[in-house]
Amino acid sequence: MLTEFKNETYLDFSKEENQKRMLEALQKIHSEFGKEYDLIIDGERVKANAKFNSYNPSEKEEVIGIFQKATEKEGEKAIQAAL
Repeated sequence: MLTEFKNETYLDFSKEENQKRMLEALQKIHSEFGKEYDLIIDGERVKANAKFNSYNPSEKEEVIGIFQKATEKEGEKAIQAAL
């Protein structure tokens, strides 16, 4: 069930503590760029033979993450698990 939409509370970035926390969060995310992610099928981590990169749209050479490229076989396995 979806939760009801509500706007986030306004955060004042003129306050040093808010700036610091946002910069720390951004640094943490940036440190994870280039990480490889597995498929998860029926609760199991699965590596595929092929992979693809997801790039930062504002830094076209920067790899955000490496993802498994599922084949029909993995897709069928996922559908069967979902049923």
